[in-house]
Amino acid sequence: MKRYIIFSLLVILLSLPFSLEAENDTLTVALVGDIMLGNTYPKKRLPANGGNNLFDHTRHILRRADITAGNLEGAMCEGGTCTKSLSNNRSYAFKMPPEYRRHLADAGFDFICLANNHINDFSATGRAETMANLDKVGIGYAGLPECRSACKEVKGVRFGFCAFGYNSYVLKHTNEKLVRSIIEEVRADCDILIVSFHGGDEGDHCNTLPYGTEYFYGENRGDLRKFAHLCIDLGADIVFGHGPHVTRAVEGYKGRIIAYSLGNFCTTTGMNVTGNRGHSPILEVQVDRNGVLLGGKIHSFKMRFGGGPQPDTTNSVAKLMKKLSESDIKNNLIRILDDGTLVVTPYEEVSAAEERIDSILIGAAYPTKEFLLGKHIYGNDTNFVNIPSKYTGLSKENSYIQKRVLAAFELMYADAKADGITLRVTSASRNFNTQKYLWESKIKDYSEKYPDRIECAKRALKYSSLPGTSRHHWGTDLDFISKRLAYWSSPQGKKAYSWLQNNAHKYGFFQPYGEGRTTGHGEEKWHWSYYPLSELYLEEYLKLVTLSDIKGFKSDFSAETFDVINNYVLGISRVSYE
Repeated sequence: MKRYIIFSLLVILLSLPFSLEAENDTLTVALVGDIMLGNTYPKKRLPANGGNNLFDHTRHILRRADITAGNLEGAMCEGGTCTKSLSNNRSYAFKMPPEYRRHLADAGFDFICLANNHINDFSATGRAETMANLDKVGIGYAGLPECRSACKEVKGVRFGFCAFGYNSYVLKHTNEKLVRSIIEEVRADCDILIVSFHGGDEGDHCNTLPYGTEYFYGENRGDLRKFAHLCIDLGADIVFGHGPHVTRAVEGYKGRIIAYSLGNFCTTTGMNVTGNRGHSPILEVQVDRNGVLLGGKIHSFKMRFGGGPQPDTTNSVAKLMKKLSESDIKNNLIRILDDGTLVVTPYEEVSAAEERIDSILIGAAYPTKEFLLGKHIYGNDTNFVNIPSKYTGLSKENSYIQKRVLAAFELMYADAKADGITLRVTSASRNFNTQKYLWESKIKDYSEKYPDRIECAKRALKYSSLPGTSRHHWGTDLDFISKRLAYWSSPQGKKAYSWLQNNAHKYGFFQPYGEGRTTGHGEEKWHWSYYPLSELYLEEYLKLVTLSDIKGFKSDFSAETFDVINNYVLGISRVSYE
């Protein structure tokens, strides 16, 4: 019996190192957004009890992580001259008491991003004091020319940290050469690389992640999708952002994770924390020793003005980030459950079909569901430009088109002009709201003549698309010269149409609503579509959009009543493009 017991104990003891090693193969990183613990300028606005209770509800999550990182939104200093003019309502200066450094250390922070628009609120003196205060409590930091990166070893794994912003005094994510240099430099000295960034538009309306460069009061705040993907491509394992003061989507990309904005975390005074600005998530990420994403969880908290983050028992933050991640990210490798749990699909090399899509979409807008439905801000997408006024009489906001489409159109315009045809553009990109206005105006005009709502909608559909189904949402389709049928029956109209029929295909355009179809809208001789992009968008539309997505306007029953996807979206002329 004794031999059996001794043998059993020996087996258990021998297995312990392997069990511990297996547990150590999973590492946890806790990430948060903006931190501003109180302000002493121009007057003191500090939390109660010296800020000792700011992290009472979150400390247990932050401290249990192997690495915890966030963004310090302001200077932690006593000296320095304020660099901001506070006379208008758009400027704020944040100066935290130096002794509050202990709150960050006590909460478990290992890395702090300094690459933001408030680190210089009290000049170089404030920056230097902030770094000195973080040094005193052993917290690493990065994001300034004088602090390009930080490193820390945990459980035999070396974590690297670097940070980027958009201001002149920080390391700028808009400088690709600099980004490449720093990431390659830090990557060579660590096992797992974390990149933090401050960027994007600001405000309640900024939850949705746009394509292209974002601006705030004319300031370039970066092309954040492009930047984040570049970081992963260069070797980063975790990329997290902040700056819009609201949360954004989370993306699984090539087996790594990108959080595009974690919003405000602990911004106790001096910042608006009402509504969605008060969402204060902790993103807990689990990775293996090589930085490969294994799982994680979004812990939901809400900010209380004058205090710290409070538990959000409804999980509203996680649910919002789930919704954003589903709508804004195509082929996301992360699925977020209502309780915030991250379910990760292992990364596999892209298929030939996906490579084809990616190659076609170089220099073009990516077809998310929101984009395809017209819920897109063209002015925020660098793939869109305004059509020069010499080609159109449209207003600036109504003359957006994708760059590739404009390039093809300009060639076609010049050749048509040489043949005596002026292809004046009368309509270009239209978002959901513009299409909604046009559709509802048509319904109003027809309702008296056709009091039966189904007949009224059917008549309107002859030459109008439901919002969410218009090809004009995609920036690929143009209307030329006139929508009056009489014009296209005139000698000038016949000449223009004949030229388009014989030549438009040479530049990539086709007529989606030609004659001879049995379904769809009526014939539109004025409407021409750039096939190389619109055909791909149509394929993606059929994969991503259902009838239940087509709603939010008068007579939206029409979507199901007339099965508009099969009968109208697909009711186009099918041509071979050569």
